[in-house]
Amino acid sequence: MIDTRTALAERTADLERINHALREAEIESETALEKERELHHVKNRFLWVVAHEFRTPLTVISLSIDLLDSYFDIMTPDKRQDRNSCVCEASQTAWRAD
Repeated sequence: MIDTRTALAERTADLERINHALREAEIESETALEKERELHHVKNRFLWVVAHEFRTPLTVISLSIDLLDSYFDIMTPDKRQDRNSCVCEASQTAWRAD
């Protein structure tokens, strides 16, 4: 009977150690998952900002070229130069690494 109690006590202690280790592993997993979610959010935000930074000057370039194509014959030389300047400035903005 004593051997059974001793064996049961040892088994109980083993199970408690295993349960404790499992709880610690679960906490570590939850922490890692939360960090991964945060990194995913940061990555998505970064990609959104980069896309926006390129889209804005590209839109200016596209609209200026469309205006030049559509209204070149009736534009004054000053207006043509203004549209050309917009294209140049927007392309420089797109490639500037500020």
